[in-house]
Amino acid sequence: MGLHCLLRVICLVALVTSVHGRRDGAPVGACSTLTPGHPRTTPATTASPFSISFTPATFTPGGSAVTVTIATTDAAQNSFQGFLLTTQSTSDGSVKLGTFALINGSKFVCDPLGSAVTHTSAIEKISMEFKWTPPTTSQGHVRFRATFLKDYSTYWVDVRAGSLLLDSTLPTPGPTTAGTTQAAVTTPAPVAPTGRLTNDAGCGSAKGCYSKCSGTDCDFVMTWEQGTSDSNVRMTLSGIVGGSQGSYIALGLSKDDKMSDDSVMYCIKEGVYNAYNNDGSKFSQTLTNNNEQAGLSDITATLKDGVLTCSFLRDTAASSNGQQFALDQNYTLFFATGSATPDNIGKHSQAPLISPLAASLQDFSVNIGGPTTQAAVTTPAPVAPVSI
Repeated sequence: MGLHCLLRVICLVALVTSVHGRRDGAPVGACSTLTPGHPRTTPATTASPFSISFTPATFTPGGSAVTVTIATTDAAQNSFQGFLLTTQSTSDGSVKLGTFALINGSKFVCDPLGSAVTHTSAIEKISMEFKWTPPTTSQGHVRFRATFLKDYSTYWVDVRAGSLLLDSTLPTPGPTTAGTTQAAVTTPAPVAPTGRLTNDAGCGSAKGCYSKCSGTDCDFVMTWEQGTSDSNVRMTLSGIVGGSQGSYIALGLSKDDKMSDDSVMYCIKEGVYNAYNNDGSKFSQTLTNNNEQAGLSDITATLKDGVLTCSFLRDTAASSNGQQFALDQNYTLFFATGSATPDNIGKHSQAPLISPLAASLQDFSVNIGGPTTQAAVTTPAPVAPVSI
């Protein structure tokens, strides 16, 4: 290849790279400054064509969720490819407050978990609406902040909304006096032992269940129940992962009792993702495609005391890899667990467990808790996360 051709190739690669930002969301490094790590670019200094709004105007600690909307102010002229949305205390800007619920096209970023959300693809966006749950204790007023990316080199940093005010009708603590006055003591709610998971009392009546339990202690519990309409089902996955921060639990829907051509839902502490388990060698799943949360909504994910739990709505007519996986059909259920990062699902740590019978996830009278068997699997070659 001649020098002239080589230079043209290099320039073309540089041009393609510069057109798009990070398609898989803001990096953790952007959490403190809200500034994208885009070389040779600077934030726009003009007024942002994007805004943040919220309702209601006040909140109560531990109270109802607040609706937060990020949107363009001129849909005909502007859309955004990427965003990073977070909060801060108005009295201490370093403190992030409350928890966002994930929606399609979003994932968690930054610590503490749930305090900030970012995009999962570079699809053009006009608006996105999130539910934000206030902290349980009073920590003052809250400010929502965001960075919007129109494209790789055009972005607005630290766009702010007005303050979300703490409900002024709440009692404020009175002054304390020295002397013999004793502080009020509250009795804490009982806390389950670390890493303990118990079965759901509604299994077999209000909701369908698949679990592996010994006595009152369970390794995993999966439930499904009526969703918000006839077109979706509320699913909850819970499993023991111990002290590991980088773990996943997964539910597979199989049309037979083999690990092939399956629809899989992965639960990690950053959210829930779809994948398709093909026929053949099983490789690590990389969470970068635009359909990773297709058919899923109202997602919450928590990791507490060694128990990982994800709750979400799944469309009853969802598909995976072009194949229909309608939930009114009977499926053999697979449970698997293993290591994970926010961008990559690794090999399961042991052979997945399979249900002794097939079930429909629209049958809420099912309660599968009998002996489980392990599926025969091949050892996968590791696959590194895709870098975009």
